[in-house]
Amino acid sequence: MRVRRHRAGPGRRLPRRGGGGREAGLADGRTRIRDYIRLGPLDTALLPYRLPRVLLIDELDKNDIELPNDLLNIIEEGEYDIPELVRNASREPEAEVSTAGPGATSRIGGGRAAVPSP
Repeated sequence: MRVRRHRAGPGRRLPRRGGGGREAGLADGRTRIRDYIRLGPLDTALLPYRLPRVLLIDELDKNDIELPNDLLNIIEEGEYDIPELVRNASREPEAEVSTAGPGATSRIGGGRAAVPSP
């Protein structure tokens, strides 16, 4: 699963939602993990929604050799880990992260995203 990560380089600041400042982070001034993680189209397509979604993966044979097996494992298990959120789960048990949809967010509990059963 791909998660878009914002990386800060020399002279660059990481983007913050909500205009920055204390309101974008925790009460003690620390920022939340959601300020730096955005789920990509594949992750977003696998999240549960009210209506079913269709996922088209073009040229599957030209992708990473493990992608078909990874997708089958995710569908079989019914959930998948988002490593950054798993590591942060003790500080932020439930994180609201941006998804590929414009302005859309999703709540991820314990760093594990649930996949709807077929």
